[in-house]
Amino acid sequence: MVVRWLVGSLSRGVASLERRLGSSGIAARHEVIRRACADALGHEWFRAVPEVAVPSASMLLAAARQRLPAYRAAATLAARRAARESGGRAARHLRTLDLLAAEWLEPVSDDEIFELYTLTLVLDVLEHELGLGAPVEFGLAVSGRDHVARFRAPSDEEVLVFFDQSPASVLGVPSRYLGLLDAHEGVSGSPRRPDVTVVRVGRAHRVAILVEAKQSADAGYMSDSVYKTMGYVHDFHALWDEAPGNPKVVVLFPERVSPRPAADLRVLEVALVHSFDRPVLARAIATRLGLEIT
Repeated sequence: MVVRWLVGSLSRGVASLERRLGSSGIAARHEVIRRACADALGHEWFRAVPEVAVPSASMLLAAARQRLPAYRAAATLAARRAARESGGRAARHLRTLDLLAAEWLEPVSDDEIFELYTLTLVLDVLEHELGLGAPVEFGLAVSGRDHVARFRAPSDEEVLVFFDQSPASVLGVPSRYLGLLDAHEGVSGSPRRPDVTVVRVGRAHRVAILVEAKQSADAGYMSDSVYKTMGYVHDFHALWDEAPGNPKVVVLFPERVSPRPAADLRVLEVALVHSFDRPVLARAIATRLGLEIT
């Protein structure tokens, strides 16, 4: 039963990946896995084995004690995969560690790790607190990419999430900063890139909120970061002209900072949130994008 569950789980995993990335987006090794699983599941011996929802501890132990090495290997793989499919925070951490080990994710500094955490936090808040459900499409967080996730939103709209991309590039928003540089000789620059950009797209409108990760508890660095982040409000003014409202930018710090109880996010252009305050982050995104908190 352990082998039957493992093959079925792998088959469902590849099918889910193909639905999100498209058939051309899956790697050659995934195609090999899919065909091998289909061949195995089509065999009369496999069809005779009942499928279980999750392999029990006794099933895994029995397979691990088999004399044949293939059964012992299947027990190890099934235990690893079941732990990652169990849901919850531990499963998400295990999947992230797998991606890091396979070099699909490669943060090289504490700042980049915190930026990655910010991205996963925003995706999780959109899925759960804001009730959008799992993303219907994923993209890779590599240079030259489009959105890294797409959600379905109410009224046949969608929510797109961009990572480390400039609104000037992915949304075609004019940049006052680049316009100023272009008006002068002897100076040049690149479009400013917030860590995460979340955009709700409708038939005739779009509304966006930026999320900037600042990995520091130093008071001086934090205040300087807030001042620099306010530059996004001026730089991408055209984006705010399309859809007035606040907060336009959220700055995420590791700890300590949060809005005062009397603070009204609807009048704050920039909101400061610490990384464990999911309710305030959800409220900021919901307020700006016009979403409901579930």
